[in-house]
This record gives sequence, structure tokens and C-alpha cells, in this order.
Amino acid sequence: MLEIASYVELESLMEALRSAFDSLPESQKDKGLLADICSSTGLMWAHRGLFVFSEPNLREANDIRLSVRPLDQLELSWTSVNLGNVTASTDRSDEALSWQLSALEARRKWGDETHNPLSPNGLLTQNIGRCYRLLGHYQVAHA
Repeated sequence: MLEIASYVELESLMEALRSAFDSLPESQKDKGLLADICSSTGLMWAHRGLFVFSEPNLREANDIRLSVRPLDQLELSWTSVNLGNVTASTDRSDEALSWQLSALEARRKWGDETHNPLSPNGLLTQNIGRCYRLLGHYQVAHA
């Protein structure tokens, strides 16, 4: 997806992918794949700044991830991170913080307790700090 330079081409690709998935018999539809399609579509719109299109796709991905058993905490954490980033970008800092904290909890359940700044948890901690800063809680943000 990253190699495609044209957003129109990318939109067409994602529409074709979803259409192909929807045409599969129910017995062949994998929920994890559908969640990946929804997440990718949501991220495509988010990178263009079109959050009104992004958020419904990311929420659908999150709902799908929550319905799959056993829960895949790592995948669930990424949908929470993505929703946190979109809600922060649309000036809903309280909701963004809630999503980022949800992602952190999922990561802890998954088992990633590293504090390496380049690890997924390190990046998540930066997102949480940003949310606290946007809410004016500067001391908490810098802790």
C-alpha cells in the first residue's frame, strides 16, 4: 500500500479489496482479515486528514477485534491506538486519552512491558503524554 503514490489508486484498491471480501461465501470470511481491511481503509483516510471517513472504518475494525475469541490483545491495542490518534486529531482529547490508555492495558495483557522508547509501548507512552498535554495536564504529561 505504501508504494502506491496516488490516493485515487489506493482508494480504488481498498474498495476492490472490500468488495472481493464481501463477495466471499460466509464460511470463507475471516474476521481478522476484515478487521485488517477496515483498519487499512481507516488509516488511508486518516493519512489524508479525512477523519470523517477514517473513524467509522477504525471503529468497525475495533468492534471486529472485540468479537473475535480469543482476544488478540496486540491487534486490539493497535485499533485503540489508531482511534486514539484520530480522536486526538479531531480535538477530542478526553476520548483520545481513553483510547490510548485502553491500548496500553491491551499491551500489558499481551505481555509487552518494555520501556524502550522505540518499542510499541514507548510510542504508546508518547501518545498518552500528548493527550495529557492537550488536556492541559502538563505535569502528568512529562512524568
